[in-house]
Amino acid sequence: MDFKKYANANKASNQGEGAPADVKSKFDETVRRTQGKSESELMEEILREAAKEREAGRLSDDDLKRFYDSIAPMLDAGQQNKLREIIRLLK
Repeated sequence: MDFKKYANANKASNQGEGAPADVKSKFDETVRRTQGKSESELMEEILREAAKEREAGRLSDDDLKRFYDSIAPMLDAGQQNKLREIIRLLK
């Protein structure tokens, strides 16, 4: 999972009209790849990947905010709350 790609794709043109097509496509690909995994397996993967990115200096709090802003339009309220909680854990 590449948080920076999601976040950077959103910089250009998300004016409250949903996520850009390339972000949506990457999101859909990630959903397909992770289908069938339990919530705990997904959390482990997210936390592991984020830790690697942070350690390498490629993931900042601003990146996480942009990631949330780019993904949130595709989520329902419950999913948005869960994503906020995950990002809180990552910070």
